[in-house]
Amino acid sequence: MPPAAVHLLPNIAGHVGSDITAMMLAAGIDKLRGNHVAIDIGTNGEVVAVRDGEMVCCSTAAGPAFEGACIRSGMRAAAGAIERVDVIDGDLSIAVIDDAPPLGLCGSGLIDAIAALLNCGALLPSGRLLMKEEAANLPPAIAARIVEENGAPAFLLATTAVGTPILLTQQDIGEVQLAKAAILAGIRTLLQELGISEDVLDSVLLAGAFGNYIRRESALAIGLLPAVSAEKIIPIGNAAGAGASMALLSLDERKRAAELAAAARHIELSMNEVFQEFYISAMQFGS
Repeated sequence: MPPAAVHLLPNIAGHVGSDITAMMLAAGIDKLRGNHVAIDIGTNGEVVAVRDGEMVCCSTAAGPAFEGACIRSGMRAAAGAIERVDVIDGDLSIAVIDDAPPLGLCGSGLIDAIAALLNCGALLPSGRLLMKEEAANLPPAIAARIVEENGAPAFLLATTAVGTPILLTQQDIGEVQLAKAAILAGIRTLLQELGISEDVLDSVLLAGAFGNYIRRESALAIGLLPAVSAEKIIPIGNAAGAGASMALLSLDERKRAAELAAAARHIELSMNEVFQEFYISAMQFGS
């Protein structure tokens, strides 16, 4: 077998790796005019913000909640995962991947479920799920789904084919609060670094598989993303894979990737007081 050349795209910083360089390349982020944010939501929520070509980036410790980990009934986005949740005519409506019997809850369904409970009043912006005795003003079918799990309220989304309850627990809600607060606080820290506010953003680009399937309205309802109009939130698919392909096939794009990584200014969040203040305020759902 003949030898092959291996090319590695450059990292930007410790937790902002070459996949983000590839994402920036595919998104043409250096060529965008105006104010934009690109996000890869995962265990590390990497964020890039750009203002007329000036780029800043960070990595937030979002945790694995959106990937189904640390969630009682969490699972990856596979057959049997609840991927969509709505409250319609006073009752819960779910959609399951491949129309299979429900087995658990994936990331997009998790965000949907929390947004739906916020909208119907079963969940408070503070993150507290109502107890059954507090649910008198809720639609009866919704109130009936509030149960107790280990002394705390939980919400029954569905049952499996063998009768195992698929629950959204108070602890699950807390995990999502921590993750969404980290991502939103990271975004706001970068925007402040650029001297701009959320209301002047021209687009919010969501990279990766999760970004493709997340419902924009639900992400906005829980306060995961900046408060922009839904049409400004644009899924860009597997941008890291696309960027890697571009760099593989073109010497010019490979050079441009190196220039992007060098030009992006990294903001360290671990001891950043601005981030800490934003993080605390972003713990509330919807903010």
